Amino acid sequence: MCYHLKVAYDSTYAITHCMLIVVDTNVIWQAFHHAHGPSGFILELVVDEKIQLALSQSVFTEYTDVLFRPSSIERFDSDPEDIRLNIDALAGLAIWQKIWFNFRPNLRDEADNMFVELAIASGADFLITNNVGDFTRQSDLKFDDLNVIQPKQFALLWRIINE
Repeated sequence: MCYHLKVAYDSTYAITHCMLIVVDTNVIWQAFHHAHGPSGFILELVVDEKIQLALSQSVFTEYTDVLFRPSSIERFDSDPEDIRLNIDALAGLAIWQKIWFNFRPNLRDEADNMFVELAIASGADFLITNNVGDFTRQSDLKFDDLNVIQPKQFALLWRIINE
């Protein structure tokens, strides 16, 4: 949950703390395909500003590449303009993180490395993916603070803590 604290002395300061997440493309795709499932719930939390989404340019580019594939548009049964509006809204709400280094944990799927790099660089609380095993096996680097979780597990954890 986001916590907002305003302190006024000579000027007003606002301190905000929100749970910060990194979301794998498969979760974003699933949220667009099944808005009422755990992945849709997670994006709803982002839109309602109850949690924050960390984004890098490479992750955002992958989101748009996958969401605008003809096969995705057909499966979503949506107008491309609606997809654009939704992805732009997420981008506007996101915390943008520049990646100044490459950890290259050498995951089985090279494209997954950017999610680990974003999670570490942003200090994300969770990396949410449907493919947890892809991030926890066969990596040259291990990060003790990297919490990789499935959407269903995250949704359950959120509800236990916040509802």
